[in-house]
Amino acid sequence: MKTMKTLKTLIRGIAAILPAAALLTALPLANVAAQNYSSGQAVMQASYEQSRQHKNQRASVELLIKNREGKTRVREFRMWHKIFPERTKSLMKFDRPPSVKNTGLLSETLDGADIADQWIYLPALRSVKQLNADDQNKSFVGSDFTNGDIAGRQVSRDKHRIVRQDSKKIHIESIPRDRSDLYSKLEVEMLRKVLVPASITFYDRGGKKLKTLTNNRIRKVKGMYMVIEAEMTNHQSGGSTKMTKSDIDLDRVIEEDRVGIKGLRR
Repeated sequence: MKTMKTLKTLIRGIAAILPAAALLTALPLANVAAQNYSSGQAVMQASYEQSRQHKNQRASVELLIKNREGKTRVREFRMWHKIFPERTKSLMKFDRPPSVKNTGLLSETLDGADIADQWIYLPALRSVKQLNADDQNKSFVGSDFTNGDIAGRQVSRDKHRIVRQDSKKIHIESIPRDRSDLYSKLEVEMLRKVLVPASITFYDRGGKKLKTLTNNRIRKVKGMYMVIEAEMTNHQSGGSTKMTKSDIDLDRVIEEDRVGIKGLRR
């Protein structure tokens, strides 16, 4: 019973995927600043496509989780992200804290799919378990991000409408097609020059403002603009989570085994 309780607790807290494309990367088109987009769909698709320029991405990631009282916790992991022609695979391995050390998360997303296939490796049990789709809406390792936030949303999952645009930003309203979605609406402020969101505000199913993602630091790495620091602020709980990337490597080829079951167990 204790083993099953431990398994369930880890799955609730850790089930996730980390493709860098959605929250932590995006790149520009040469003429993007001058382009006047006719639809929100076009903007979101362009942002998605640009984030896939580098097919091999490695980084170290730190999460600084703060609750309403100001108490903080830290999570650290390494991630490998590889883009194939028709699918994307990601692996993360936790280093800190000791309670999740060596725990691994593997995900595989087919292009156009709303939800990834996910597997978790639990070193204490030396076992791999496939996760179900319900874990998408659960907290990512106790942070203010959900697993779905970390995974990113496929463009086709929402209906996108341009509310207004100016020389610096494109304001987009995204409405989920599935009424059972965790969110009722997302408001995206897209930076026109680099096609990276400056912020995304999420509304709960009741239409109330739930949380806001703010991308604080953006840096150009080998021709690709990447979000180096992002912060999710939960307006309802009073908590926040800062996500910071370091040791970024876009050069070395990631072998397929590294982002497979063998890599998950390694």
